[in-house]
Amino acid sequence: MPQPPSPQVAALVTELFPQLRRFFASKTQGADEAQDLAQSTIAVFLSRDAAALEDPRKYVWGIAYNKLKQHYERRGGQAFDTEVASLQHISTTLGTRLHRKTRLSDAIRELPLVQQTAIELRFGEGLKLEEIVEVTGRSLASVKRDIAGGLATMRATLRTADGDEDLGLQVGADYRRG
Repeated sequence: MPQPPSPQVAALVTELFPQLRRFFASKTQGADEAQDLAQSTIAVFLSRDAAALEDPRKYVWGIAYNKLKQHYERRGGQAFDTEVASLQHISTTLGTRLHRKTRLSDAIRELPLVQQTAIELRFGEGLKLEEIVEVTGRSLASVKRDIAGGLATMRATLRTADGDEDLGLQVGADYRRG
């Protein structure tokens, strides 16, 4: 039968658990995921002899970091390169996703109708430029200008450095979600 943790270890766990939940909550998709990762971090920590550790606090944070990497490796099915990969697009809270969706929707609604329509048809409906020309009755050069100008305005409004294709894909995904 496992021994109960020492008072020092119990105090450290009590202190760190809310911090671990907050750490994971800012990087995962919900309170349940954050809770699970925090609990599994503590479970690994408690499986070790804390007295043998040079710095138990540092050890707990090392476990947490590794748990987070493992979490995203399992999700993506491949190694998660922390030097390159960002959580920006793979993990956001519901509130963050709703905020982004609202900002994106507002930004496209601020565009002149010809720009909005061209962008939605191109990225939301997947129409080719020539098809948009037929739908709108505008020249190919005008349609290209409408898309480029609309995306440039949206980038400025959203204060994003995303390229046209990335921003267009975001608009398209948002458009298809309704």
